[in-house]
Amino acid sequence: MDHWLKTGSFSKRKITESTDPQDVPSSVTNPAEKNPMKKLPQVSSANEDALEASFRISYRIAKSGKNHTISENLILPSIKDAVSCMFEKDYVNKINSIPLSNDTVSRRIKDISNDIEETLLKGINDIQLFSIQVDESTDVAQLAVLLVIARYLKEDESVEGLLLCHPLTELTTGADIFHAINSYFIEKRIMWSKCCGLSTDGGKSMSGCYSGLLARVKAVSPLVKWTHCCIHRQALATKPLPVDLKDVLDDSFKIVNFIKSRHTNSRIFSALCIDMGSLHKSLLLHTEVRWLSRSKVLTRLFELRHKALMFFEDHPFRLSLKFNDRDHWIAFPFSEKYFESAILSVREKEKLIELKTNSSLEVIFEKNSLIAFWAVVKEEYPELSNKAFNVLLPFTSTVLVERAFSSYTYIKNKYRNRLSVSSDLLVYLSSEEPDFKKLCASKQAQGSH
Repeated sequence: MDHWLKTGSFSKRKITESTDPQDVPSSVTNPAEKNPMKKLPQVSSANEDALEASFRISYRIAKSGKNHTISENLILPSIKDAVSCMFEKDYVNKINSIPLSNDTVSRRIKDISNDIEETLLKGINDIQLFSIQVDESTDVAQLAVLLVIARYLKEDESVEGLLLCHPLTELTTGADIFHAINSYFIEKRIMWSKCCGLSTDGGKSMSGCYSGLLARVKAVSPLVKWTHCCIHRQALATKPLPVDLKDVLDDSFKIVNFIKSRHTNSRIFSALCIDMGSLHKSLLLHTEVRWLSRSKVLTRLFELRHKALMFFEDHPFRLSLKFNDRDHWIAFPFSEKYFESAILSVREKEKLIELKTNSSLEVIFEKNSLIAFWAVVKEEYPELSNKAFNVLLPFTSTVLVERAFSSYTYIKNKYRNRLSVSSDLLVYLSSEEPDFKKLCASKQAQGSH
């Protein structure tokens, strides 16, 4: 007996000879109880779900521009209260595993912004042309901030996105602004030769012809087209208008009044804007009492200039010739009216004639926006499309940058004046949704403690 107890042969034989399953220890019949590692896949799956939930909640926080601490102070307690009222207590324990601390949310937003930035850079590097608008301002912490917004083509439509949010720690000269943008372009392998448009305000650091940003961009990209922001209000508010600019302003008001003063004209023009997929569908009236409104009137008229020109084809007006320029063939490729004035080579005019005689393309032109039409025909008519994109892609104002600064001040306020806002701002302004599966795959799933 002592020999059997020492060697263990007795217990082994008894177990193997037993015919009653109840006599067999559970560690033999259910090896999973002896080896707890068998249950790990379920735990791992729960942690992965909690990780994805953490990313999605962090994304919502960034899109709302709220404090990162709201996840711990409001969102997580609210979810737990709702789950405890509607489900069992076990589900509340699962909710507790979602990592939503202040630092965790900050890291998640940083990862999401990197994913969105990667998508934006891929879109810019995959196309031939893009344009940018640049502005600089000072935030609540007296820090100079540079914002750059880019526009490019994606799936035959124009897309805008925040390209760069960079603090200028020392000076804000044209050299400093260009150095910040150029360093980012070199780091991200963005080619200046693809930049077809630059839109800034009239400040010397931006528009200076010798040492401003414009001069330095022209040095590396001579063909870039510069646009002075048409809503730069200081130029209208603080300086008396010269005679020639006053004439332009008066003519613009007369054109707007011709359309707005007649209900029929106003309705037809509104329907025309809707059919052409315009962001706006009406012009703005100017009033002397609200004298700053003239910048808004000019901005809206300039944005709808192609629609106004098309409107005047059927509704003649003596000032309609003010809209004539050499690039109108881009807006009216099937019209004979602007063919002669188009500055094109012989080959390009032959291609334009070929395009005009294609009835199927005319149907596409009527059903799509202007930039979408030229994107559709870029494979068949690359020379004409490139000329069209050089005119259509550049910004006419810095309105998107101004809106971005408004969002910046909303996110980085006096209560969050030490926040590094670049990641939050990029997510807040972006229309792209991040790839949550990719983000979760790059992280190790670990529940909250």
